[in-house]
Amino acid sequence: MNFLNPLGLWFLLFALPIVLLYLLKIRRKDYEISSTMLWRMALRDKQANAPWQKLRRNLLLLLQLVILSALVFAVARLAFPVPAIASGSIVLLIDGSASMRAQDVSPDRFTRAIEIAAELVRSAGSGTTTAAILAAGPPSVLFSGETDRSRAVGLLAAAEPGAGEADWAAAFSLAAGLGRQEGVEDVTFVLISDGGLPEEGLPSLPGPVEYVSVGTAGDNLAISALAARPLPAGGAAELFVRVSNYGDAERSARLTIIRNGEPLFSDLVHLRAGESGTFVFDGLPAEASRFEAGLENIQADLPLDPLPLDDSAYAVLSPPPVRSVLLVSQGNLFLERLLLLFPNLIASRTVPGEDGEIHLPAASFDLYIFDGLIPGGELPDGQLLLIDPPENPLFVVTGSTEEIEPLASTAHPLGQFVDWDPVNVYEIRTIERPAWGEPLAVSGEHPLVFIGRTGGRRVAVVAFDLHRSDLPLQIAFPILFANLFAFLAPQGIVPDPNIARPGVSVALEPPPGTLTAEITGPDGTLHNITAEAGELLFTDTARPGFYTVRLPGQTDAETAVFAVNLFSEAESRIAPAGLIRIGETTLETTRPDSVSNRELWGWLVLLALAFLMVEWLVYHRRLGKPEEIKI
Repeated sequence: MNFLNPLGLWFLLFALPIVLLYLLKIRRKDYEISSTMLWRMALRDKQANAPWQKLRRNLLLLLQLVILSALVFAVARLAFPVPAIASGSIVLLIDGSASMRAQDVSPDRFTRAIEIAAELVRSAGSGTTTAAILAAGPPSVLFSGETDRSRAVGLLAAAEPGAGEADWAAAFSLAAGLGRQEGVEDVTFVLISDGGLPEEGLPSLPGPVEYVSVGTAGDNLAISALAARPLPAGGAAELFVRVSNYGDAERSARLTIIRNGEPLFSDLVHLRAGESGTFVFDGLPAEASRFEAGLENIQADLPLDPLPLDDSAYAVLSPPPVRSVLLVSQGNLFLERLLLLFPNLIASRTVPGEDGEIHLPAASFDLYIFDGLIPGGELPDGQLLLIDPPENPLFVVTGSTEEIEPLASTAHPLGQFVDWDPVNVYEIRTIERPAWGEPLAVSGEHPLVFIGRTGGRRVAVVAFDLHRSDLPLQIAFPILFANLFAFLAPQGIVPDPNIARPGVSVALEPPPGTLTAEITGPDGTLHNITAEAGELLFTDTARPGFYTVRLPGQTDAETAVFAVNLFSEAESRIAPAGLIRIGETTLETTRPDSVSNRELWGWLVLLALAFLMVEWLVYHRRLGKPEEIKI
């Protein structure tokens, strides 16, 4: 405790005259008495009222001193320290993303964040409600409207971090809802994080927001990409590896690559601050393979960096099944040559008739590519790739525009390795993106490329004519369409074995009628899943590594494998952010040990008034008693 106005303590000197009044002799009148029988009582009373005698216990004196002390402490502004981060009801937003596993603070950032949250809960006033949200993948509510501080601290201690990115937009929406339940006028939102939030797109919160930064270091090496694919010539495959230095100093490490349990490559890599290095291994066998890549410190007895989670990566090479493709176009040499690069795609081509009508072959195809054309009537049953699509029954096309804003990839895994910076597009279709469409690339507010599922089929849309762009001349061209073909012509039970991310569900596509599957995780844990609404969905992808899928009746040789990797620049950049932006507000970090002073003058004044009433009652009670003897 401390006093914000210590000069007010001088008023305690008023206690001296109060005590003196009780020490001074009480003067009485002289009376003649008829007997000495009362001398003893008179002497006793005289002794009791002699000046400067030893002070005896007196309830009135004690009450008056308490009243004086309370008023003096109120004037001196007695206060005690409390955490300055929040007051009133508290809604905690705790970052549980992959970067919070960094070990630059002991034992790691997430544990420290939980300790800060627990301290805030403990310091909450009596009867104050608290709520906590864990932002680890899909956000979850740890507790809400909790007034039992011990129970809230226990629930915080049981929380576990994720191994991937957090859905911050959903977490903030959930926090806003809890804030309204707690009472908008007296609720503080406290974000405990290392700051790896989106730079824009986060909704505002209905109350004051405090940001507590966790973490100290920014040095981190990561395997930011690992991909294996068959070469177009067939019979061979290649492996692509990218290592990134997200720190601000030059770093060296040993990169080791293992194929099917056997060493494939091991060498030192040297990267400057902010630099990435790529390695390509070609001429590998095109047979089914598992690749593991890892980074190790040159000094084997020391950790490489604070975040071990992105020091390893995994990739699966599976021989793709043969798919039939029909290209419907007036003529597109770029697409025709591109299709020849994929040995698992057996392509045919058709053109509109002389009457302009599209006459599709009677035979069915796995994939239909419509280049600037849409057949009349019902669309075929196969998967669809629509390029420069006109009006169609799947979505609304409102026209076209030549006002092109900068092209950019979204966070979708299928679009993250496509570099749109050197690409120029001269006209795009203006499309009202349907609810089922997931954008891979955008031009301002216009979807440039999007994919999705509708009507029991997979659909991909490229919203511009390839001839009205220089995309076919860029390296992004084969990468983009390889990703689209991987989505439209899945390789089997696991359509995309290399794009799974921690905490993100994986949709399996088994043969018709298959309702169960058995999945073995990287740690050997066995998961049995059952189809819901006709879909087999595996959700427990928290741990990076290989996952093996076995369907009923399958042998070990028939199992499918998929890999889960972090591959997130936002999570691998572990340097704590000093500033974050929420809605229209920019927040600076608040020290977790910051304190403020909670003043008690109001309670002290009430205490003085209460004791003044007690003193009045005691005084008048004594005054009302008759004196037994008067001298």
